[in-house]
Amino acid sequence: MIKKETIYILFMFIFLIILTEFLSLFYLKTMDMTKGDISTRHLYHPYRGHQLNPEYSRKWDTNGQKIHSIDGFRNNHPISKIRKANTFRIIMMGASALYGIGVQKADFYPKCRGLLNNETINYFLENILNEELKKKNINLKVEVINAAVTGYQTFQHLIYFNECLYEYSPDMVIFFDGHNDFYNTKKLNHFQDYSYSSVYLIPGFNNRGLLFTLYTTSRYLSKFSYFFKVVEKVVEKIWERKEVVKYSSSKSPVLVSKKEEEFPNNYKDIARDTFLRAYLQFQCLSKLYNFDIMVFLQPEVILENDNYLSKEDALRKEITLKQGFSLRIENIKIIRQLLPDIFKKYSIDFYDISTIGSVETKKQHLYMDYCHLTPIGSKRVAELMAPIILSKLKK
Repeated sequence: MIKKETIYILFMFIFLIILTEFLSLFYLKTMDMTKGDISTRHLYHPYRGHQLNPEYSRKWDTNGQKIHSIDGFRNNHPISKIRKANTFRIIMMGASALYGIGVQKADFYPKCRGLLNNETINYFLENILNEELKKKNINLKVEVINAAVTGYQTFQHLIYFNECLYEYSPDMVIFFDGHNDFYNTKKLNHFQDYSYSSVYLIPGFNNRGLLFTLYTTSRYLSKFSYFFKVVEKVVEKIWERKEVVKYSSSKSPVLVSKKEEEFPNNYKDIARDTFLRAYLQFQCLSKLYNFDIMVFLQPEVILENDNYLSKEDALRKEITLKQGFSLRIENIKIIRQLLPDIFKKYSIDFYDISTIGSVETKKQHLYMDYCHLTPIGSKRVAELMAPIILSKLKK
């Protein structure tokens, strides 16, 4: 009798495990996820916070394709560190807009998949530049590498370059920045006030936090089990809401004066202590490694002229203004006016392409949301950048 009961209990235990795995698999399929890291866009990184996951692939976001190279770029194949003869190599650095992220959740904007590698700014830019050089019978090929990572700020560009990008011997480094760094109105420390990705791990580890331990344990087991993948995601959310939010809220940058006569000087101090500091160090590196640098101010839908917006983009501008940007737009406009002189003072080539709409693009859908671009928007940006870069190549 005891033997039969033992067998029955064992059978039920195995059945429950199989049922749990099956239900977890079904749930993950509905979320377009699977066990392990395949459906995770980023992996933790010891210096930069996070990096692109070479295995990332999701049906709804990438059409099931792997869009990251093994060496961490937005590319289908690894990129050789040795530059080919008669090749002008450009490394583009930026965050989610250059990377080409889509709208992950349809909370405000319509949900959109991310850009594929033949829909990104660097893809169109490389093609346009090479076509122009070919028309002019110039024996030179341009290679444009997309080194953007979602969520990056300018201090991470600097870390990234010092870590490994210098080994790719670029002739030019182009920064496609703005949204994450330039529109700050608070005095902050790039390193101490950055609260994202692997930065979260340290307090949990040092404090021996229970939620942190559950997260790391389930993360390990999720390699082998659909159930533990679900547990990992649930614990991660709880951990972020409790431990991470508490850690982040302990950091409170100081809001600078909004008085009209004081704001420009206060903002210049913010710029000096954040993105300018990074770019000026890049100037030193450019002399050491012999490359040029250019900074492009990325587009924002709230800055676009209403007369040049398609119906789709007009809707996205309206949604963006309702999400709090109406309170920031005046500061953003003032900062946009200040930026050219700030960069000029330090002899950094700066180009404002924060508006890309025109009479010709009025019927084109350029934006997915507040600053992320559709394939058409990416091509439009590349078309605006190309003549500026070509003028530099002639020199």
